[in-house]
Amino acid sequence: TETMRRGVFICGGATFPKDAPTSSLHAHSAAIKTAKFLMKGKIVKDLKVAVVNEDYCGDCEFCPVTCPYGAISLMPKDNGHFVARVSELLCEGCGVCVGSCPVGAIELSHLKNSQILAQIRALLSVNEASKPLILAICCSECGHAAVDSSGMAMMNYPANVRILKVPCTGILQVQHVLEAFKAGAQGVMVIGCKPEGCHYGTGAQKAQRKVELAKKLLSEYGIEPERLEMLNLVYIEGDQFVEAAKKMTEKVETLGLVKLA
Repeated sequence: TETMRRGVFICGGATFPKDAPTSSLHAHSAAIKTAKFLMKGKIVKDLKVAVVNEDYCGDCEFCPVTCPYGAISLMPKDNGHFVARVSELLCEGCGVCVGSCPVGAIELSHLKNSQILAQIRALLSVNEASKPLILAICCSECGHAAVDSSGMAMMNYPANVRILKVPCTGILQVQHVLEAFKAGAQGVMVIGCKPEGCHYGTGAQKAQRKVELAKKLLSEYGIEPERLEMLNLVYIEGDQFVEAAKKMTEKVETLGLVKLA
């Protein structure tokens, strides 16, 4: 029932054809979310937004097309080139544009690439478990909610699995995966929303393509591509996360330690 515009909800046949019970369920959900939204009395907009380095940006037009909120536009510069400009009012700080930029000209003000890399190194710097380290990169929506739901249901995932939360898996870059293996991870899991239900439009789909590219690069480096996997979950599928984490642990134990050239 949610849309890309805050405070706008849709239900029933406005989304796609559905039967009466499903329409009623969605209408109930939309009504509750509308009431919750109106009870706040005002719209609060934080400044978790994307920031463009205009010295690097120029002419590719990737981010305006990629942005699920239409928050990025191209502005002409004096030298005849164009640079991206971000509307702080429209931007929701999902990071999909960051993962799409081919020259690293755009970052999130609240989560820079250097900070992501630092978190990866920190999470993998200590291993008090007897099992090989696995990094799980989770989106802040369904992915991390699924991890949380496993805990609330008293389902234990292996202690060797380290969780890194990002706004959306669309922010993922191949560099993050390679850095994880360099820092000592024996496996990497990317946990995102279902492609058809991603909270940030095409973020999960873009992450899947990055995972496929990273697998090819890992193979070229002599690292087994099956050490990297992506899961698409909804928030109640904590049991599937636990099962996948256990299977990944067993897999990397069988493969042995990563051999870096």
